[in-house]
Amino acid sequence: MLEGVSASRRELAPYIDFSIWMEADLDVAEKRGLERDRLDHRDFWFEWQAAERPLLERDRPWTRAQMVVDGVPTLEHDPVRDVVSLK
Repeated sequence: MLEGVSASRRELAPYIDFSIWMEADLDVAEKRGLERDRLDHRDFWFEWQAAERPLLERDRPWTRAQMVVDGVPTLEHDPVRDVVSLK
């Protein structure tokens, strides 16, 4: 198992049996990332985002994902048991 935004990048696609993309609004993802990583990693977060965004725009890993999960679902669901799939 691989985890991470660039884990399903194009050059690794032949080696990946199944990929899942978690889709979320950039503002929501940033807020969650900063809460998770705490303020002591704030500078790193923004440096990582600046490097990661061009890769995502170029590589578009969600287009190859077998499942795209809604990271900010508006459908009623049990978040412990259910995921809301967009694809």
